[in-house]
Amino acid sequence: MVTKLDGLERSLENLIELSEQLQATGVDLVVLGQGIDTSTLAGKMFFHILGADRGVRQVR
Repeated sequence: MVTKLDGLERSLENLIELSEQLQATGVDLVVLGQGIDTSTLAGKMFFHILGADRGVRQVR
């Protein structure tokens, strides 16, 4: 459980890798400040959308 996604990882690739590692061990990610809970389908989608947004912002 974290409060913000910002400090968790710096790149989209790292976020996806972390998500896959957590899933492989049966751990869900909950980001309190951003309403993300990867135990739900909507939470997983939101997590990936925010990660993609971060990737786009880094390219600019």
